[in-house]
Amino acid sequence: MSVYFDRETEYFFYIVKSAINNTKIAPPADTIDWDRIIKISEKQDVFGLLAGAVPNEILPDKTKTELNNYEKSQIVHMISMNNELAKIEKELEALGIRFMLLKGARIREFYPKQMMRQMSDFDIMYDIENKDKLIQMMNGN
Repeated sequence: MSVYFDRETEYFFYIVKSAINNTKIAPPADTIDWDRIIKISEKQDVFGLLAGAVPNEILPDKTKTELNNYEKSQIVHMISMNNELAKIEKELEALGIRFMLLKGARIREFYPKQMMRQMSDFDIMYDIENKDKLIQMMNGN
């Protein structure tokens, strides 16, 4: 079976592949509907990857502004999340609770830029023997 992708979908896949391989992204050969590429990236939940990977010089002004604004807000969000995680890790260690970060908290380390991995929370596996101490910590007691 043959699958047909329009120019935007093909270029979107090219952007993702280039971002993952940390290679330079060339401008599209033809006119591209950047609004469509943004919609595809949002639907696939890789908008952060797109924002962090596409060089400004190949973007139209409207798209450049949108991606730059997103990138700035994500930097603030990422700093906040990293600070919160550091605080939680420090508290867990002080209480002697063994723990391990899971999934996105570890996977993001493999991206060329941490910002390319959108996250809204951290998954933490913890020592069940210290569940009561953990609950008290999380409740602020």
